[in-house]
Amino acid sequence: MTSSPPSHPDSSLDAPSLDVTRLNLTRSSSGGTSGRGGGAGHASSFRSLKPLDLRSDESRSAAIPLGPEGAVFHGRLDNGVSYYVRRNGKPQNRAALALAIRVGSLVEQEEERGVAHILEHLAFSATRRYSNHDIVRFLESIGAEFGACQNAYTSADETVFELQLPVDKPELLPHAVSVLADFASDIRISSEDVEKERGAVMEEWRERRGAMGRMQDAHWQLLMKGSKAVIALLEEHFAPKLPLSPSSLPAVPEEPFQPHSDPRFSVFVEREAGGSAVMVSCKAAIHPMVTPADYRLYLVEELFQAALSHRLFLLSRRPDPPFYAAAATVEALVKSTRSFSLSASCQDKGTLKALEALWMEVARVQVHGISDRELAMARVQYLADIESAYVEREQTYSESLRDEYLQHFLRDEPSPGIEYEARLAKALLPGITAAEVAAVASNISPSNSCVVKIVEPRAQATVEAIRGVIDRVMQAKEATLLAAAAAAERMGEGEGEEAAGAVESGGEAGQEGEEVRDVEGEGAGAAAKEEGEASESKAELAEAVVGADAAAMPGTAAATAVATTAAVAAAAAAGGDGATVALIEPWTLDDIPESIVQTPPVPGEVQEQREYPGVGVTELRLSNGMRVAIKCTDFLDDQILISGYAYGGLSEVPYAQYHTAAMAQTIAGEVGIFGHPPAVMAELLAGKRVEVGGKLSSYMRVFSGECSPDDLETALQLVYQLFTCRITAEQKDVALIMQMTREAVRAQRRDPFTAFANRVREISYGSSYQFKPITEADLRRVDFKRACEYLERAFKDPTPFTVVIVGNTRLAAALPLIQQYLGGIPVPPPDDAMPRYERDSLTPLPFKFPDTLIREEVRRVMVEAQGSTQITFPLDIHAGPKVVEETMWVGFLTKLLETRIMQLLRFKHGQIYTVAASSFLGGARPSREGGVRGDLAVAFSCDPKSAWSLVDLSVAEMDRLQREGPSEEDVSTARELEQRAHEMGLQENGFWLDRVVRAYQTRLYDGNVDHSFQALEDIRLTLISQLSADSVRVMLTQLLPMPCSKQYTAVSLVPTQPLWRRLLSLPPKQHPGLTSESKALLAVLAAAAIGVVVWRCRPRH
Repeated sequence: MTSSPPSHPDSSLDAPSLDVTRLNLTRSSSGGTSGRGGGAGHASSFRSLKPLDLRSDESRSAAIPLGPEGAVFHGRLDNGVSYYVRRNGKPQNRAALALAIRVGSLVEQEEERGVAHILEHLAFSATRRYSNHDIVRFLESIGAEFGACQNAYTSADETVFELQLPVDKPELLPHAVSVLADFASDIRISSEDVEKERGAVMEEWRERRGAMGRMQDAHWQLLMKGSKAVIALLEEHFAPKLPLSPSSLPAVPEEPFQPHSDPRFSVFVEREAGGSAVMVSCKAAIHPMVTPADYRLYLVEELFQAALSHRLFLLSRRPDPPFYAAAATVEALVKSTRSFSLSASCQDKGTLKALEALWMEVARVQVHGISDRELAMARVQYLADIESAYVEREQTYSESLRDEYLQHFLRDEPSPGIEYEARLAKALLPGITAAEVAAVASNISPSNSCVVKIVEPRAQATVEAIRGVIDRVMQAKEATLLAAAAAAERMGEGEGEEAAGAVESGGEAGQEGEEVRDVEGEGAGAAAKEEGEASESKAELAEAVVGADAAAMPGTAAATAVATTAAVAAAAAAGGDGATVALIEPWTLDDIPESIVQTPPVPGEVQEQREYPGVGVTELRLSNGMRVAIKCTDFLDDQILISGYAYGGLSEVPYAQYHTAAMAQTIAGEVGIFGHPPAVMAELLAGKRVEVGGKLSSYMRVFSGECSPDDLETALQLVYQLFTCRITAEQKDVALIMQMTREAVRAQRRDPFTAFANRVREISYGSSYQFKPITEADLRRVDFKRACEYLERAFKDPTPFTVVIVGNTRLAAALPLIQQYLGGIPVPPPDDAMPRYERDSLTPLPFKFPDTLIREEVRRVMVEAQGSTQITFPLDIHAGPKVVEETMWVGFLTKLLETRIMQLLRFKHGQIYTVAASSFLGGARPSREGGVRGDLAVAFSCDPKSAWSLVDLSVAEMDRLQREGPSEEDVSTARELEQRAHEMGLQENGFWLDRVVRAYQTRLYDGNVDHSFQALEDIRLTLISQLSADSVRVMLTQLLPMPCSKQYTAVSLVPTQPLWRRLLSLPPKQHPGLTSESKALLAVLAAAAIGVVVWRCRPRH
């Protein structure tokens, strides 16, 4: 858990953000299966990779080896410590280390809760060889990051310490290993150590007690209710007095899976929740994955998750959908227990509808199965993931490999190496049938250790209503099964019976649930009991009927689908049982087009080509005016990154039209921005690793993407569609988008932290409407037709756009695709597109930092007392020849200040868990002239009672640094962190993409990107070489107010009590004259009481 980052707008000041996005609709699994892109031919090596030979029983039951063979060294030391060692070159000159202990919070008794966690913290505080957080200083001094959740974690089953550090100096690796050795056996524990670390641990705990944390805790308690820690076994086997040798060490006690047949229902009211949600979990014991046969079961479950999640996604895209987003997962809860889970976010007052849709879709799979087309989609997506990993097998990050071996040790998960796993998947996937995949749905049943939880900001659902929903679905399922079996029997010739039996036929359900948080419930009721009885009575006819889309499923399965459909129709026509209990119809799939681009564009021409060897870029000027820069790399064999931009954005939009324009990308994302509805795009992109999206910011229009080299053609097709397709929002789309956005706005109002962030921005940026959150009144003024037209105009004219492509491609192979899909974008008439803006004439955002010091509290009623504080200082970079250099200084100073305030508030005073510092310069227009204004912010969470004392400490430290400068040790540490981060970045496509884009956008750009790139690099190197305590002091006084304490804003979120509670807390006897606060409270309470009375007595019609 990390501290909330400072409340800044995005660096490019995007359109106002609301949490209404339901799914990334241009992303489909990893890896590519078709298309052209000019990769180095690695994908073909995967396709020629031979599957494992699993024809014999012995091969299928043989243990999956630890691998790759000869690459990993694994064993056990004399003291019982297991080890894994593997050489790896990604990233270069870096090592990823970990120490894992198979003990976590599960072994704590109630009065010991938190002990395992504080031990983790104490390890970094002091050991036998290190004291006073010397370990942290060592890590930072060598350029290894230290921060919240970066170096250690404690879970129910385990405690893990993780380090990633440079190893280009021979003494660093032994030093790091000695640190882990101290963590294993020599953590110093004293009253002083515990007291110093208590504040950080308590603050980490407090951060997790927000709305999301409370919901997670409540769900976990409901899931694991009845579990008992096995402390007695620990005391018996692990007491310090017992003389133990490594060979006699018993296994650490594990909490066994404890099934329950009675389902547990709960309605959890969380008034700060971001929306309503539904969660269904059916627990099961974890099966060890030891052999290829075990791995096959794992693949079947993976395909089930993918197929069912895709169905749920399609449901979310229908008119009047039952939920906004939903997914199916199979996940480990603890080492012994996993969960087959369904989850959905939905509209307010729509949780029961969402629950019924989730459960009904599972029942549909249980009754009718899945189609071969659905299975093919799931299979190709999984195979694409495997292909991507295989293609990049020599470029796997050391952290990823380390984490694999951690799971091998902690959870006995196999780690054979990607080549073995790829061959295994290629051998097993083709033989998995749709019936096997559908059979996984049998794990989701009211009687299978089932937990159903609904989360709402205000109580709408009840346990009785939950039970009624499940009853209805169970009844519909049973009626459908019986009707289908009877229809199949009437069809004769045994076709129905041949197709039956592969899917779960329904399970028994218990009657009584267990109470949870006041609003509790019983089991699934009579319908669930009848389910078990009916299952027995129909066993001789069929266990289940496997149905599917008849067009997609051959043979007897198609015949069964026909029989089932006929049964549904006959029951509906005949009335009786069929009229009172709706039967579940088979799932149907819509037709999709064969390609993304219906009519291939006429390719454009390359009018000019330039080579820039300094940055390694080839620059093309296409016949439609678009500029394309390509940098070919070999950092990752399965990655190409794309970024395109043009000047001119929301700052040019007048106030009356601003919210219409700002909502454009939200609207387009829902209706489809690439010429097809999102549901169609999801299937068109199945099995491809491609992602493209457009964005509107204050000063720019931007599109970006990522793809596999094999899918570069698809990515460029999406860019072509972005520029050429019309966007139309029908009335049903408008209603849904308005509903989703209204609920997002209301959710923000409920969230105290959003209110806090909004107030911070209001104080720092004044009344500028571009910085204000959108309101329901603003939404009512949004013109959906004009919003679509605005986005069409924003991405219509290719001429002003610069596109940068970085990754594993070759110019010769990529050039025809660039000419066809980027060069083929037509140039529209001037009146049909947005004007071609010059960067120096863009309209600036009107904002001004306050001239005086402001300290303010944002008081909000909160479920649990939490505090958040932000201190913001104005940044002023004056016009002149050093604007670019001083802008670079801002980034360095921000990191240094974060480190210093962390040392002060956490390591010295023990009052916070973590701190975040950031700078914002995105409000200034990207002109080549003038200065740059912005701000620098420091944010932390803390005990609300300590907020202002910590603000004073932080501001005083800023003043001291301006007077005295930092220590040389602090400067050296900051320099090392900067240099190590730069070394890591040089090996990443994303780093180079950013550098090339900045070389084009910098005010130093003179038409030659080599010149601007080298100028930026020279400035960076000069800055690093001149770093000193005095140069830092000078820049702090030059860029920030001097002293800082004379001009800053400090805003603190403070919990307060509801009015009625504050009134009740007033002393019972006071001076006859009430205080002004008391009078106000009484007046508000009286007005509220009158309002309630009037409302209850209103006429009812």
